[in-house]
Amino acid sequence: MSEDKNQVQQMKPYIIVAGILFVLLVVLMLWPSGDKPNDTSPETVLNAEPENAVLSEAKIDEEPMETALFEPPKMPSEVVIGDENAAVNVLEPIIEELEQVSLDVSDAAVKAAIIEAIRSPAISRFLVSESLLQKFVINANNLANQEITLKDNLLVAPDREFSIYQQADKIWIDRASFQRYTPYVDAIESVDTDALLSAYESYKPSLTEKFAEISRPGDDLDQTLIRAIDELLNTPLVPVPIEVISETVMYKFADPKLEGLSGPQKQMVRMGPDNMRRLKIVLREVKAELESRQ
Repeated sequence: MSEDKNQVQQMKPYIIVAGILFVLLVVLMLWPSGDKPNDTSPETVLNAEPENAVLSEAKIDEEPMETALFEPPKMPSEVVIGDENAAVNVLEPIIEELEQVSLDVSDAAVKAAIIEAIRSPAISRFLVSESLLQKFVINANNLANQEITLKDNLLVAPDREFSIYQQADKIWIDRASFQRYTPYVDAIESVDTDALLSAYESYKPSLTEKFAEISRPGDDLDQTLIRAIDELLNTPLVPVPIEVISETVMYKFADPKLEGLSGPQKQMVRMGPDNMRRLKIVLREVKAELESRQ
């Protein structure tokens, strides 16, 4: 195990787990499900009165004077040494509460955590700044159901725009369009999958609660994540060049089979075959590790 990997695994749980937001859903949030025409190529005291040896008021008679009466202090309940089960039962809720308090789920903390956990300086400008955990469960749920939405994106759009070129009276996707996504893929490949998914368990109660608010009754978060990953893994590898046609203000795939793919899968195709291969390697590792922990 490399020195870098050991350092990542030693980070606080909230620091490591935040990175999984980036790993599992980066593909989904890269850009809209369709592309606008553009012919240019650049693109988170004991109540300390232990009966306090309470002195009862001295009963004083005028004749004769009697000694003041007092009550002996009550002895504490017997402590049984070695009752491990009782100790565990008492401590478990306290430990759980402390763990929850230690996980900072604010947007500022989550974003800072991702920037620190993902070993790529580009993350700071890729990631949005609002509702990160909520958007994670929304996108996981949408992706598992073969959907994609723009308003819940976790990542900002690429700097360059979608570009095409014309040849033989046909329109093709320019390779520069694929290259827009390469920096995102570079960042994904730096993730320590095992460490991230180990820490994912730490955030499970919070994520599950948010997931229950937007999912169908009976849906399981882990299974939804696996379905989401499968949706991307099942995207066919399309050789280049890829032909498109212009309809209204958006481009569509000329091949009806490609245009019939789900929104998330069409987004994978728009990233180009090389980026898709690299992403699938990471996604297979994430899926295998997630399944092994169930």
